[in-house]
Amino acid sequence: MSDTPTINGARLMQRIAELGQFGALPGGGTNRLALSDADRAARDWTVQQMRTLDMDVEIDAIGNVFATYAGTADLPPRGHWQPHRHRAHRRPVRRQLWRAGGAGSGGHAA
Repeated sequence: MSDTPTINGARLMQRIAELGQFGALPGGGTNRLALSDADRAARDWTVQQMRTLDMDVEIDAIGNVFATYAGTADLPPRGHWQPHRHRAHRRPVRRQLWRAGGAGSGGHAA
């Protein structure tokens, strides 16, 4: 079994396209200003995707989203961006640690 993560390219592109619908502009691109309805909807969608994957989702007082995926072995973390937020018994998501910043996403307590 390889320890190298693999990426399903088609699924990744589908998720990027789905996320791009929030704040989509008529001529292409997106516009999601912080604290806008589109920003809130995009973060809500992202948190839902994380929870669907059984990730542990935490949202701090100003709305930063931190998600970790429990590992299957008691190993040290492979890397992390918020060492003060990391739990010793959990590993960050191998594929990526999601972090969506900004205030206003309250009500998502894990």
